[in-house]
Amino acid sequence: MLNYNPQKVASYEIGWWQAHHHGQKLKLVYYLIRQMAKMYDLNLWQAIQVIKPLLPAAKAHNYRRKDEAKKFITQYYTVLKKYTSYKYQPAEVAEKEVAWWWLHDDLEDDQNKTQLINAFAEVYAVMLSTSADKTRLMGEYRAQATHFHDLAEKKSASTEQVVKSWKQATESLNLFYQEFLKLNNILFK
Repeated sequence: MLNYNPQKVASYEIGWWQAHHHGQKLKLVYYLIRQMAKMYDLNLWQAIQVIKPLLPAAKAHNYRRKDEAKKFITQYYTVLKKYTSYKYQPAEVAEKEVAWWWLHDDLEDDQNKTQLINAFAEVYAVMLSTSADKTRLMGEYRAQATHFHDLAEKKSASTEQVVKSWKQATESLNLFYQEFLKLNNILFK
């Protein structure tokens, strides 16, 4: 069972999103480590091992190298599985994870987020070994968060819009992490 503060985990994710946007690698690593440690009750060494593949995966994504991104995300899910009670197949979750990354890029300016919601729901369904119907709400919250994240990072956004969008992204992530925690703890009593 997980036992984390959803608001705190959401704030760490926002922290690394912002650090990534501003090219602040040390801050990015700091927030990723904090997020993994808090969310999965990992010690510092374990959290570092979990996040190691995320940085080259993000770089592969930035350079549009999908197979390389999948390889590193499979490593991430392999290490995470080692420290948790999840039963998923790492390559299967990685396939779904990377698929939403590319879908998000393709649909960033599209107001209809249904495909993205479904893609997120599939990631968490595979990760939690359940149906996408049970993870749909998580998909909705995660899609909202990424939408607000995109708005916050628009070059044309005013300072007021940036602040508002980050606040909305944080609220959506908080709801996502509440739902993730609730469903995780029902499924893994």
